[in-house]
Amino acid sequence: MSGYRWGNKNSLREVKTLFNLDEINEAHEDGNIILLKERVPHPSMWIDTYVFRNRKTGKYESETGRGYIQQYTCDYVVNYSYEDWEEVLWTKCYIRNVDYQYGAYVIPGDVKVNEKLYVENLIEDIYLGDFWGGRYYSEDGDARWNGKDLVHFERILPFVG
Repeated sequence: MSGYRWGNKNSLREVKTLFNLDEINEAHEDGNIILLKERVPHPSMWIDTYVFRNRKTGKYESETGRGYIQQYTCDYVVNYSYEDWEEVLWTKCYIRNVDYQYGAYVIPGDVKVNEKLYVENLIEDIYLGDFWGGRYYSEDGDARWNGKDLVHFERILPFVG
């Protein structure tokens, strides 16, 4: 479960992302536009997570399933057999490691409508897709200022399947 960083490849003006109210107030006092956003988890950003207990040793391990399909051979590889491992817990886990419920984009005060900007740290979930058992999302990206909000550009995973 990975975030993907696109980088500021077009040398666009940057939109900073803040999560501290004192810093947000300071950025506002400096003449920037503050765009507050709630972090709403994307439905595809949750994964099944199991906790297994080894029947012989009592050791606990966490994984997304008992096994996986191996790339290229398409063989099913079992890591946690029913014989050796007891499933003790099943839950859903959010794949982004974040501890905030909202944040603020700091947009330059002199931004023009339709100007393209680079957002260094996305508050929103922009889900990219799955690839060989991995689930990917954007950590950063380009957006266009429409005068009221940032419109993020859709991205496609840059991987070869």
